[in-house]
Amino acid sequence: MALYETPTAKAGLTAWYESGSAGGPNTFTATAGQIGIYYNLAFGKAAPVMIMGGLVGGPITTAGRAAIVAAGFEASMLLCFAMPIGTPTALQWMPAAMGVLGFWTGMQMKFTPPAVPPGAVSGVNNSVIFPGSPMPLASQIAMAMSDLNNDASGSVDKLFDAFEQHLYLVSGMFNGISAAGTPYPFPWIGLW
Repeated sequence: MALYETPTAKAGLTAWYESGSAGGPNTFTATAGQIGIYYNLAFGKAAPVMIMGGLVGGPITTAGRAAIVAAGFEASMLLCFAMPIGTPTALQWMPAAMGVLGFWTGMQMKFTPPAVPPGAVSGVNNSVIFPGSPMPLASQIAMAMSDLNNDASGSVDKLFDAFEQHLYLVSGMFNGISAAGTPYPFPWIGLW
């Protein structure tokens, strides 16, 4: 079972869109802010998946990280609005994808018991080393946002599916001490 919880965040963002609050260039900052808030609500407790089947604790803190996601989405919305013709593509949604990567860049995860992998007795640090790949995420965001005006709920579902799939690409390294007192590096791939 995942440590993150998306239904509440999906419902909140869907309600935001369906309320009519998100419409036109004057609301880009507010709408992007809502996406950042609901991203943090949904995925701020995600934890590394350990190779041996255990979990290591989630982020120490996500304070201020929602603003990084929001800044990326606002930049993408401005790029999309500035297009004279055509449908926005992954290119216009790349800043949004980079905002999501920015949320995880340099993130420090919990590293004290019980948040240690099998064989370690204590941790020194547990850092995200690779925050994921922007291109697949940007493509999925573009697809999710393409039908937002016609189907807010479906678009939000697609957006959160894109976010969830992206978590499988985030990876890092737990550094700790083994029971024998030797250094214990333990790589992990994916967040759960």
